[in-house]
Amino acid sequence: MTAVTAVSGETSACAAAPARFSVESRAPYDPGGGRSPAELRAIFGSLCRDPSLRLNEAGRQVLRMLDACSAVVRDRQRIIDTVPAHCREPLSQLADGYAEIWQLLADDLR
Repeated sequence: MTAVTAVSGETSACAAAPARFSVESRAPYDPGGGRSPAELRAIFGSLCRDPSLRLNEAGRQVLRMLDACSAVVRDRQRIIDTVPAHCREPLSQLADGYAEIWQLLADDLR
């Protein structure tokens, strides 16, 4: 299970907010303000090894959320290819909304 991997400290995922695309452009999304997926995986791995996060329930919940977000990086094209046409717009609205919330969280943590 992916959440177990995140809590155990293995670096199998990276954190990224959902990608935003215009209909006209399908250019690759650059997650993390220029950070590569490898850099994001390294940051995530470091957080997974931090006892102050791993050893309390709130910290483990944060690690599980970050690990779940990594599915967007790993499986983005498969998600795009398999989402039914009638679900695309609601899913894009949800991704936009979550991306805004993640950005607020990032800003609050600075």
